[in-house]
Amino acid sequence: MSQRRRSLRPRAWSPGSALRVPLLAACLTLSATAGWAQLSLTRPPLVSAPGPQDLTSAVDAAFTRALPWRFLGPAGEADAELDHLAVSDGAQPTLFATRLAGAPFRLSLDAAGPFDGGIDEFVSVPRATSLIPDPRRPQVVYATAGDGTLLRYDGSTGQTRQISVWPRPRGFDTGAAPLYRFAPAFPVFFSAHDADALYAAGNLLFTSTDAGQTWAAVSPDLTRPRRGGGRGDGVLVAAFESRVEAGVFWTASDTGVVHLSRDFAATWLDVTPPQLPAGARITALVPHPQAPGYVYLAAVDPDGADSATTPPWVFRSQDYGATWTALTRGLPASTRVRTLVVDPERAGLLFAATDDGLFLTLDDGSRWRRWPPADAVPPIRDLVFAGRSLVAAVEGGGLWVQDDLAPLRQLSSEALTQDFYLFSPTRAVRRGAQDPRRAAVGADPETDGVAIFYRLGSLPAGTEVQLQLLGPGGVKIRSYTTAVGVVAGSRRPPARPGLNRFDWDLRYPPAEGSSEPGQRGLWRGGPRVLPGSYLVRLAVGSDSTTAQFRVDRDPRVSASPEALQAQFDFLLRVRDEIGHVYRVRRDIERLARLLARAPAETGLDVGSAPAGARATAALRNLRQSLQGLDLLLGPTALAGPDEARSGGLAEQLSELAASVELALDRPTASQAAVLEELVAEVEAAADTFQRLETIDLAALNELRREQGLPALLLPATVEPAPDAEAEEAEEPAEAVEPADSTTDPELDALPPAAIDDPAGSVAAAPQGPADTIDAVPDSPADAPAPPVDPSSDPPQDPTDDLEHAP
Repeated sequence: MSQRRRSLRPRAWSPGSALRVPLLAACLTLSATAGWAQLSLTRPPLVSAPGPQDLTSAVDAAFTRALPWRFLGPAGEADAELDHLAVSDGAQPTLFATRLAGAPFRLSLDAAGPFDGGIDEFVSVPRATSLIPDPRRPQVVYATAGDGTLLRYDGSTGQTRQISVWPRPRGFDTGAAPLYRFAPAFPVFFSAHDADALYAAGNLLFTSTDAGQTWAAVSPDLTRPRRGGGRGDGVLVAAFESRVEAGVFWTASDTGVVHLSRDFAATWLDVTPPQLPAGARITALVPHPQAPGYVYLAAVDPDGADSATTPPWVFRSQDYGATWTALTRGLPASTRVRTLVVDPERAGLLFAATDDGLFLTLDDGSRWRRWPPADAVPPIRDLVFAGRSLVAAVEGGGLWVQDDLAPLRQLSSEALTQDFYLFSPTRAVRRGAQDPRRAAVGADPETDGVAIFYRLGSLPAGTEVQLQLLGPGGVKIRSYTTAVGVVAGSRRPPARPGLNRFDWDLRYPPAEGSSEPGQRGLWRGGPRVLPGSYLVRLAVGSDSTTAQFRVDRDPRVSASPEALQAQFDFLLRVRDEIGHVYRVRRDIERLARLLARAPAETGLDVGSAPAGARATAALRNLRQSLQGLDLLLGPTALAGPDEARSGGLAEQLSELAASVELALDRPTASQAAVLEELVAEVEAAADTFQRLETIDLAALNELRREQGLPALLLPATVEPAPDAEAEEAEEPAEAVEPADSTTDPELDALPPAAIDDPAGSVAAAPQGPADTIDAVPDSPADAPAPPVDPSSDPPQDPTDDLEHAP
């Protein structure tokens, strides 16, 4: 490397090639066999482009393509060096993260998943090495800050209090040695069985029941190695109380010692794995979420020995540390495991963050698989589960999130061997159209709605794949198909072999005709479904299967069921009125095109005689009336290039709907009055067109007959298929007949319809409009939405350990 390159700091990985070595400088410089090149990147990729696969089991490229990672933040800090992650419990979980340089921050989460909030920095604790949320007080956060410093930050007052176990400042090799030793990010945790019991771990374990006012040691020094030769600072790096068995405590030290107490910290046993080399540095000790006495452990060489000669150390104990089983099959022989996380929902699903990227196991560590299946990914510093999501702190790459782990949590041998398999969707959250917390924290945010995952085998060519969204009573809300004959541009469900994903935005069909070219508006979708239970049906050829899922109300919103129903009814009516406007506009265009051809049809100057002059005037007046009516409704093809293309009734209805949908609540009295006014104007415009089409056109044809000219006859109307994403084809496509779905036995069995009501009341909601994008309804649907029961949870598919899976 030349002298001018020595100022660059190398990063020892590249997500796409072993020949590419990124170097950190003012810009990103890449080394390859061809030389040096400078690139401008907004963020580093976590997942590399498809390449050679090292997975031979079910979790391969065809599976992982439907489970992409997305960059979460911090915004504008694609190279952020994040360290420790934590997640609060409760209905509204929050992610907490610390930076190696800079203030720690938190990200708000909604009740069911993807990150939708802005970054909230803790400027009062800028040197925090880890954050610990108070399980009972959302505004209170505890922070470690090195040298044994423990801070308590109260967001409601903005006050930070120092509550260290032993707050004597550390001198520069002067004075007495520290009484206690603490890791930079020493373990701090609350008891799962006593919310007042706060614990902090140095080289001893301490407890406080008064928020840090007083502390008491509940253990001896737990860091002395059982066998000699151990090196390290002699501090605890992991400590916790079992969540399923009160009084069972585990600790692990950086000197390679594991201790256990089963009597509320009265006595302690050394349960260090005998296979663990003396002095190994333990990096993770995590409990099984349901089984008592069940833990996982990871460790590395403390001296940073040559990784090529140091194997990974991962162990599991199922009997309170009496025996330990090595779990290294599938891990690279040279990797270092930084941390482990255990899925709280799927038994046997673990992730390991390593220097070589991320690995998973579906069989409790018996075999590991690279995740995702790339030949190289960046090192992972920390990893946490957050509801349905998995969050990774990437070294030099900020936060990345995998939004929905439902396919992994439900993966079974049945799912892998059937011709097709539908996974039960994760709960969705029905939110307002513009949640103020939905700042652009992460790039490529997941669309609001529900993710539908399904696995397909190798299907014969031409096999139709269809997804139907159903409400109670089997009423079809939406339908999407791969069949030919659908309007060009319609959304089609993916149908590739392997895992597929389709996102539904929870909306009813849009206004009829709203997807035609030139038909623009601020609000083109239908209203979102009401909270409750729904079904998705996957049909492959002549076979089908269904899965139930929930749509929950936003837990932050206190609007009553009646208010949500009123908002839904209002938006449904607006949607139908917009469809009415579009139908009238299409009729206007048909008549305008007919009148435009009138002189060319005759070949004569119809204005050469008095009767011809009257016909010419009638034709001109009819055209002008159509143009004025078109401008009132919202200009389309009749508008000139210099005419304004907004402000018509369609646009006014769209803006009204958008304003009502901003929040989850009933429309105001003024919004309701404006809707009545707009509806009256639309009806008057439709009546005016009816008069033009019948009386005025008949009068014009009478004058033409006096001149011996043929009558002007309107062609038959061809209605387009309604769909939010469809674009009208140049030639009308033949409509596909919809499947008979007036009833569905599975949904008939659902409890009586209702909207979720925290107070316990239930409000009946009407049935919703049936629709499919591959069929043309006889008339616009105007029935209200299907109400559903808030109390019934969707059945979860049984999850196997995949011992017999390929």
